[in-house]
Amino acid sequence: IRFESRVRQFVPADKQFWISNASLLLPGAAIGANGGGMMLINVAPKECQEVLRLVMEGKLAEAQTIQTRLLAPDHEILRHGAAGIKAAMTLLGYEMGLPRRPSPPCSNADVEQIRKAMDTAGLLPKS
Repeated sequence: IRFESRVRQFVPADKQFWISNASLLLPGAAIGANGGGMMLINVAPKECQEVLRLVMEGKLAEAQTIQTRLLAPDHEILRHGAAGIKAAMTLLGYEMGLPRRPSPPCSNADVEQIRKAMDTAGLLPKS
């Protein structure tokens, strides 16, 4: 975040300044990011948007609560790359294909870890 903390001063206020890592969404917004492009936004768009909005409104404690909840699923999904996001989206009910070669699909154990992280974070639909 050292680099990002210096970028905002060179980006006009009317231009987008995005953070690209969901784990850094709150600190990114705190240094002036007003958007994001990250894998987790596919899985938790409302939560990511809410973190940004709350930080921009100065409600850091509320934003931190959501950010903390998103850390485990972000880690579990991202560590598997495209296969992780495909597994997460499948858990949300979307039909996803296999990742392109040479990336292998997630194992059943990997999918279960992603499912647990998403469930704990409240990102899975209620049964």
